[in-house]
Amino acid sequence: MFSNWQYRLLALVLALSCWYIVTGREKVETWAEMPVEIVGAPEDLAVRGDVPTRVRARIRGSRALIRRLNEQPPVYTLDLSMLTPGENGIALEKEDIPVSMALEVMEIDPSRLVLTADTLISATLPVRPVWRGGPGEDFDLTLAEAAPAEVVVRGPEPLVLTLKDIPTLEREVPGSGAGEHVFETGLALPKGVSSETAKVGVRLEYALKTKSVWIRLPVRVLPESVNGRKVTLVPRTIQIQAVVPLPLLREKEFKSLFSVSVVAPGSLKSGKHVLPVTIKAPDGCTLLKTVPEKVEVRIKKG
Repeated sequence: MFSNWQYRLLALVLALSCWYIVTGREKVETWAEMPVEIVGAPEDLAVRGDVPTRVRARIRGSRALIRRLNEQPPVYTLDLSMLTPGENGIALEKEDIPVSMALEVMEIDPSRLVLTADTLISATLPVRPVWRGGPGEDFDLTLAEAAPAEVVVRGPEPLVLTLKDIPTLEREVPGSGAGEHVFETGLALPKGVSSETAKVGVRLEYALKTKSVWIRLPVRVLPESVNGRKVTLVPRTIQIQAVVPLPLLREKEFKSLFSVSVVAPGSLKSGKHVLPVTIKAPDGCTLLKTVPEKVEVRIKKG
């Protein structure tokens, strides 16, 4: 009985061994996907578009080797050392796939690539500040500049030749009124274009919008009498031309913020005298013209 079990166990071992040998030698085929490694690309050329990052190959071999291949696929090396400006046809050879000699590469997909290469050039271009927001409609932008004002970029010749400037990355400008706004930002470089300048400074300056207007104002005499003698003016009103900020113009009583006066010294005698007017204007206003610049002061006899 014991002897029979030994024979049976031996038979089972022999059967498993034969099955393993037969199945291990059985030929199978599979499509294996493998990553692409680019080598030898000329430093003065750039490939237009995208180069495939993976290729597929139909490979035939034993089941065990195929299983091992799928677990650890090889890397296909794409040599671009012969690349020239313009269109290049590159054959992908199945012989270049680094696999065991016990495996047979039947075909590779794709079998040919068409790559267009452009010469890399450098150019010096102005920097264009880009932003959104700002103080509001009552303010004018008086200055927008970048530091440095120009940067050197490098990229494919057909692309670089179309560039007129290099915009900055957009930044939000707070609505904090007139004055200077300074910030640092990066460059919005097109795909395929590079620059050694990573950051630039941007300075924006805003000023209140103004408007030139004519205003008629009453003239006051100071003092209203001279040594008890009554003082009158001719004319009693004048016109001024002034540059006024828009927010001030929207105020209903903005004229009351201006004052016009004539100083009559106590030494003046009775009669007619021509004296200059003195004008006081609110902050932010600029006086352009006064009509008339002098008025007649009449002092009655006491």
